[in-house]
Amino acid sequence: MPNAYSLNVDWIPVDVASQSIVDISLSAPFVNGGDYVRVNHILNPKHVTWNEFLKSLQQSGIDFKIVSIKEWLNTLLNTPEYQNVDKNPVAALSGFFEKAMSESLEKHEPLFETQKSSSRSLTLSNC
Repeated sequence: MPNAYSLNVDWIPVDVASQSIVDISLSAPFVNGGDYVRVNHILNPKHVTWNEFLKSLQQSGIDFKIVSIKEWLNTLLNTPEYQNVDKNPVAALSGFFEKAMSESLEKHEPLFETQKSSSRSLTLSNC
């Protein structure tokens, strides 16, 4: 797996995302008695770094080696056994990863505020 220290993992399961959208849709568009909320970010309000995420996977028993982004991408793009989509579905996304990984080295990802969304959805705040 690629080592990408600067990335945050703010993923949520699709059932949590959909219930959060329902919660927010059915709630008043005001937060704390006054602030009108036009945009709601449906992301996990509890961020972990990519490195912490990888360590959690390893601690759960999944066996993999952590390598540099360049080494991971090179392996994905140039090793025949990893290019077989039937055996390695991620190979179908190799072009996406090549672009995304090269861009991630050049810029920082934005951090989105989730406090107002969490206050309007118990599901999201408990994520």
